[in-house]
Amino acid sequence: MRQPGYFAQYHGMVHRVPFVGAGEWVAITSPVEPDEIATAYPDALEIGVGRDDVPWLKLPRSSLERYFIVRVDATWHGEPVWIQGVGENGLVGIGYLGSSEFGRKHGLVGQEREGYFGEVPEVELRDIKVTEKDLL
Repeated sequence: MRQPGYFAQYHGMVHRVPFVGAGEWVAITSPVEPDEIATAYPDALEIGVGRDDVPWLKLPRSSLERYFIVRVDATWHGEPVWIQGVGENGLVGIGYLGSSEFGRKHGLVGQEREGYFGEVPEVELRDIKVTEKDLL
């Protein structure tokens, strides 16, 4: 299943966007070691390492080929949900806005106003729809 979230394409490679700046730059994660980032990403404005030990860097928006968001929607037990994340263990994080009865009945955590959340087996999802929206 497609991972939802923000992504940026730089020099033909698509990267996850862990956080976004106010207007002029976008942060991306990098598969290269921190000491190699300056060479691999000559447009880097700043380089760091996240709490998860994954290197990140800030790039000017003008250097990106593409900046976009991926949204994944589906149905689960006949109700509409959105995908928050895809795990490696066959479970998918979902969000649900709807009746508290449905949320409680199916073991989701939350409130009717703010939504219900939980992890469900990917095989239980139906009508999966992936939407991409360009942000540049």
